Amino acid sequence: MKKLLGVSTLLIAAIVSVKAQTEVLFKMKMLPAHEYLCNMKMNMDMDMAGSAQTGGVPMNMQMEMGTKMEMKTGAVNSKNEFPISMTMEMSPSTMTVNGKTTPVPAGVNAIPTMYGKCSVDGLPRIDSIPGMAMNDSLKTMMNKMVEGFQNTLKFPDKPMKIGDTFTQDMPFNLPMMGAAMKTEAKVVYKLISIAGGKANFDITYNMDMNMSASKTMPAAMHMSGGGTGTMEYDIAVNYPSHYIQNMDMNMTMPAADKPMTMKMKMKMDQQTVVK
Repeated sequence: MKKLLGVSTLLIAAIVSVKAQTEVLFKMKMLPAHEYLCNMKMNMDMDMAGSAQTGGVPMNMQMEMGTKMEMKTGAVNSKNEFPISMTMEMSPSTMTVNGKTTPVPAGVNAIPTMYGKCSVDGLPRIDSIPGMAMNDSLKTMMNKMVEGFQNTLKFPDKPMKIGDTFTQDMPFNLPMMGAAMKTEAKVVYKLISIAGGKANFDITYNMDMNMSASKTMPAAMHMSGGGTGTMEYDIAVNYPSHYIQNMDMNMTMPAADKPMTMKMKMKMDQQTVVK
């Protein structure tokens, strides 16, 4: 009887252990005294119908671009906050139009380091950029960009098991080139496996974006589409380690003769190492 009881106890313990391993409470957050090295690559393939702007000739444009970002966090202070610095660098881009490679304007390759604070359980907030006057509108824009990135991944408040899904509706409004950009996006995450300290998700996307006309943007623009992707999430550091996104988009822009129409395929591959 004692032997049978012992076996039953071990069986129950094993069941509880397996359940603990396959149910995880996720919460994306940044950790103090760590370094985040992020490398993002994006490929775009766009087909544009012939219009007055293209001389009536259809256009195919392919572009490759990349961004490197380094984020460093410091020690926690008495207010349960820690400092954070963010540095971004744009990698050289390549562009091919109708099979012919053309130079890409150099633009800004290195973006000044941004400094801010982060609460133990909250989002980072940008306070200053050396050499730039951070007025309220610039602070708002920069923090919206940071919040937009962080808010792309808000997990449920309860543990998830394999097969569980959650949906995020992500309205995102941001001034861009003097125009108002309004984006509505819906993202569905499905947990497909947990192994080796990593959680793997399948992702589906739907997006609709409108940009108003402005002095620097002579015509309004509408873009819509969707796609799929995958995410590998590092459970120990509470942060995505690998993120792949594939999107098919349709874009229209009013023109004098007829609306410009474009179809785009975009692939984004982002890898992050946390030290």
